[in-house]
Amino acid sequence: MGVPLYGRTFFVEGLNEVTSLGDPAQEKGFQGPYTREDGFMGYNEELGRLNLEEADPNLRGGRVENYLGKTTPSSPDRDSNLDLPILGSLAQHKTIALTNYTIEICEELNANKSSWKQFWDEKSVTPFAVNGNQVIAYDNERSIAEKVKFAIKNKLGGIMVWSVDTDDFHGDCYEKDDNAIAASYPLMRAINKAVFVSQREQANEVITQEEKDTANKKESVNSSSGTALGSLGLCLALIFFGL
Repeated sequence: MGVPLYGRTFFVEGLNEVTSLGDPAQEKGFQGPYTREDGFMGYNEELGRLNLEEADPNLRGGRVENYLGKTTPSSPDRDSNLDLPILGSLAQHKTIALTNYTIEICEELNANKSSWKQFWDEKSVTPFAVNGNQVIAYDNERSIAEKVKFAIKNKLGGIMVWSVDTDDFHGDCYEKDDNAIAASYPLMRAINKAVFVSQREQANEVITQEEKDTANKKESVNSSSGTALGSLGLCLALIFFGL
């Protein structure tokens, strides 16, 4: 089962404020500042520090995708190549095109808490954030844990993520008062924790069921013994009274 480490963005039509998912949306959603693909925004995006002059002296001006291509074997039909860590960034002559660690969804939600309202959708078991008619539907630690539990409960072959490079490598979105999984790689850590918890819960369920079965067997034996003793007592009483 696929587990996305990214979100989908939407412009909802005809509404100034959104409180639930399912309303009609425009064909194209808004772009993330770094991935720059309509309707797509990485949860956290590691772009690193890249000196384009050192990478290739010919990468001067224009968009990096013009030089490095738009598709890969893993995504041949996609208009933008998200497998490239420098996708869509500007390649400036004799400058560092992208500097430092940059984040998308969680950075936006944390930086503009007064603008974005966060909700939980019970049907899809996922969070979504709303700012006017802008909507981001994404996965966080809680929703990913639910997906892992579902996969294990239904005995699926496994899970995969797309893609690891959009997790929070440095823990920049971590807040000290946050009760969720902290520090770096929060989404990957959520997967590991959910696997451990689910396996432990399943083991406890097996143990509990075995205990119930054992208790039921004991009750059955005790009930049978009581019935046999009761029948024996009745026979003795009949004999004693000469009936």
